Amino acid sequence: MKITKKDSASGERSEYFQRARWKHGLHLFGFTIILLLNFSLIQAALQISADPHAHSFTEQLPSLLLLLLVDLTMLPPLVFEVDKLIATSDKLIIKTLLWQVKIPWDAIVAIWSPIYMAYAVIRTKRCFYLVNKRDIQPFGELLEILEAKAASKD
Repeated sequence: MKITKKDSASGERSEYFQRARWKHGLHLFGFTIILLLNFSLIQAALQISADPHAHSFTEQLPSLLLLLLVDLTMLPPLVFEVDKLIATSDKLIIKTLLWQVKIPWDAIVAIWSPIYMAYAVIRTKRCFYLVNKRDIQPFGELLEILEAKAASKD
């Protein structure tokens, strides 16, 4: 969803791009489930290892490796996927699931949007952010704004 707002005090125009609230809630639910899965499996492994008659560590290893696989495949998109983008004349405001950051246009290192990926990548000097092309609409207009503003500050 895209909204254009004009600040009455400064006359500055801001472009707001945001995914649907139900999708944000779904990401928050998934993140909570993964955290609970981590805590429960690690706590279970600790309780089992405290019992002298329990299974050995090698018997617990498959479940811990499965937990690591789930974390490595599901957590990066959940944590680094953009929920809201606000493009102003001097900065880009990005809100993810866990934090919000204000990035000056000259701090953006690269914007990468391959056709074969569902995500576009905004890389800054300190971090990277994933923009889901299907969630943030109209994505083509957002990409034009990002590339124009980032290129004008070089």
